[in-house]
Amino acid sequence: MEWKHVFSSSTYADANFKVLNTLEQDRIEILEMDQYLDDYGNNRNWVDYTGPSNHRVGRINDDRGDRTTSTYYLGSSMTSQLNRYNLVKAGLQLNLYKLDVNYQNNLSNAQTVEDLIFTGSPFEGALYVQDKMEFEGMIANLGLRYDFYDLNTTYYMNKFYPLRDPNLKKDTGLFTRLQPRIGISFPVSEYSVFHLNYGTFTQRPNFNELFFNSINTSSQATKVYALGNPELKPENTQAYDVGIVRSLPGGFQIDVSAYYKDVKDLVQNAFYQTKGGVSYRTYVNLDYADIKGFHVNLEKIGGNIRGYVRYNYESAKGKSGNPDNLDVPITFVNYEPSEEELAIFAEQRFPEDVYLDYDRTHKAVFNLRYITSPRTGFKLLGGYPFAQISISNTFRYNSGRPYTLPPSLDPFGQALKMNERTPDEREWRIRVEKKFDVSSTGITAYLEVFNVLNERFWQYSRTFNNDRNTVRWYTDHANILTDNEYAPYVSSQEVYLLRNEPRHFRVGLILNF
Repeated sequence: MEWKHVFSSSTYADANFKVLNTLEQDRIEILEMDQYLDDYGNNRNWVDYTGPSNHRVGRINDDRGDRTTSTYYLGSSMTSQLNRYNLVKAGLQLNLYKLDVNYQNNLSNAQTVEDLIFTGSPFEGALYVQDKMEFEGMIANLGLRYDFYDLNTTYYMNKFYPLRDPNLKKDTGLFTRLQPRIGISFPVSEYSVFHLNYGTFTQRPNFNELFFNSINTSSQATKVYALGNPELKPENTQAYDVGIVRSLPGGFQIDVSAYYKDVKDLVQNAFYQTKGGVSYRTYVNLDYADIKGFHVNLEKIGGNIRGYVRYNYESAKGKSGNPDNLDVPITFVNYEPSEEELAIFAEQRFPEDVYLDYDRTHKAVFNLRYITSPRTGFKLLGGYPFAQISISNTFRYNSGRPYTLPPSLDPFGQALKMNERTPDEREWRIRVEKKFDVSSTGITAYLEVFNVLNERFWQYSRTFNNDRNTVRWYTDHANILTDNEYAPYVSSQEVYLLRNEPRHFRVGLILNF
């Protein structure tokens, strides 16, 4: 392994600004502002048809309104080679959002309407600086990132009776977090390099969890269905990575590394309930994740035969993988515990960690590529027919994701969570390409074959987190792709349950002028 020092004195900077707008709007509004679906069902000559697959024809939209999001982005960075040892990079990232939601769901009648009405102008950004230091026998990357955001909104101080005194609100404040990043690598022998990385990372909760307010104001008694929680703390991750890279004979290189991620303040569903039994849904910081594993990458660089083998072992455990995955969400009955009490409650309620729904214990990728040189084989009509041909095979393997066996199929009534696994997934892809030149144009002709094994990848939530389909997976597996709920009128639900395409081919040309 050869070490080189390249030095050039330079400084450059860049900046950019852009605006993104997203508008969601219904097509044709049949219902006027004071009308509901019952008006048509009871008093109009209007018919809608529900087919065997539960698809509806002629049904009026039961929601209406506009949802607009505008994003203003400003970014700037500067890179400077201070001297032969230090390459410094610094920058700024700033996002300003404009949220304008005026929407109504479930317009069956005045009692079922959900009003989604809120506006907001949150902003978030970061300042960062990084120094890449190169010394004889060691390279170090030291960085510091300052993240900040302000939701720029208010929240109800009375969690159990938020509308009793709607003016009893409090402003959100500015959140800030300073996050260090460090990476070090140095040779431990002529052919081996050791590397170590550490960093902390922050992720703001999404806007639905922070702002989503669903309230019924159409009926006589105002009802709260759901409230976003602007008091949510951001997800915080501490990540560690350590490994070694070694050069091997024959143009091979191997990288072996282990990693650990400690994730805290994940978001979960929760309900606030009064003594009278009136409740609404919101979100709280309750869950965490413990992720660890190792990665091996063996790669062949150069030559006619190239390729790599990449394998990753991972264990991702916690209480729940997403906000909606708790079987029985936590409910606060006229009492809001402190953070310490909440942590103790969560530990007592779910004493054992389970595999999270995105956990895949084994992941592997195998690639083998054969490339011919520009003068391979015999010459014909001024060219080499077998020159510059590439044949690439890529095979991916993922072990299944965990899911919970339905209670009706649990013979011992243990109520275990995440005690089953979805099927393993295998994908094989082949690409053959040939390069040749015509005058001053470079042409690449290629053929690709996707899903060579014609494997099926199942939609996770629709197949393994569905009361009916998960049971059918065990009791009627051979016919699960047929929707027979309205037998003898049946229909296919392949497009609903499968998330990949069957074996297919692609042929094309790439022209380089």
